[in-house]
This record gives sequence, C-alpha cells and structure tokens, in this order.
Amino acid sequence: FNCNGSNLAYRRETFSEIGGYQQIKQVVTGDDTLLLQKIKQIGRWQIRFTTMPDSLVKSWPEETPRQVFNQRLRWGSGGLSYSPQALSFALAVFIFILLLFLSPFFWLAGSISMFWLLGFALKIIQEARVMAAGWRVFRLPTEWMSFSLLQLIHIPAILTFSIGGHLFGFKWKGQKFKRTRETASAQLKTETP
Repeated sequence: FNCNGSNLAYRRETFSEIGGYQQIKQVVTGDDTLLLQKIKQIGRWQIRFTTMPDSLVKSWPEETPRQVFNQRLRWGSGGLSYSPQALSFALAVFIFILLLFLSPFFWLAGSISMFWLLGFALKIIQEARVMAAGWRVFRLPTEWMSFSLLQLIHIPAILTFSIGGHLFGFKWKGQKFKRTRETASAQLKTETP
C-alpha cells in the first residue's frame, strides 16, 4: 500500500518490466508508492517488508518549521494519483479522521453522545500498536511521551496537510509547485516566478 523511497529496493528487471518511472514522472511526490503499486498490479513479483535493523536507512529531517510545513504539504498532495484501492482506503481514513475532528464540536452542541471517544481510543490504540512494533523491531528507544503529546496535533495536522496539499502550493528543492486545472490529478507543475 505504501512505502518510503529512501528505504526501498527492487530488482532492475522489475523496474524495467513496469517501465520504471515513465508513467509517473510528472508526479512530485508519491512516486515511490506509485512504483510499488505498479509492481503489485503486475502480480509477478513478491513484495516484502524487511524487519532487519541493519536494513534501516536513516535520513535527515527538515531543518526549519517552514521546510517541515512544505514537506508535509508535498506529502499531502500525492494521494489523488494512487490506485483506486489505495485511494478508497485513504478516503475512508480521511473521513474517519474528519469525523473524529468534528465529533467534539457536535458533542458540545448536544448533537451526539460521547460515543465518539471510542473511535478516538481505537485510533490511538492502533497507532500505539504500530509504533510499539516499529520500536521493537528496529531496536529503537520507546517514545511514549512524544507519542502522547503528538496525539494533540495529529488529527488537525492530517486534515491540514491532506487538504492543503491539494489546494495550495508548496516549495521543494528550491522550486514552487502548485496544482493547476490541467493537472487536477496529483500532477503538479512548477510555478513560473
């Protein structure tokens, strides 16, 4: 479903068979995931997730808040180019997150019961399970305090960057990108300065 290009390996034969990045070269972000989806679509190749700690590729984070903001907008801009199955899943997750965000307001207005807390608890429990597994497999220190504090901004951040990535431009590698009417899918074109 998803992958990270900085920690992705594939056979040259596989890359050649699917035509490499030719069909997705116009996409500014998500080309790694789209490549993985093309490999899966062919069905001839196995896709495996490595859990060997020595296979972990570390990359440097962005240095400034503005760079982080632009990075997240770029990441949020790629969803519309995913396969129909991945897009359906992403849309379902987005709707779930949006409902979680709106639920406290509806509850305060007396429109719904506190049942929404169950959805929020399920979100946190599932994410905690994934994080705990990642920390264990890659022998990383557990960061429960950071995990807990980030829950306060996680839902607003998901909504901000997934919507903002499609509506607003962003800067990446010294260039400005903005969605145009002609590229209403997830293809972004460079703005002229």
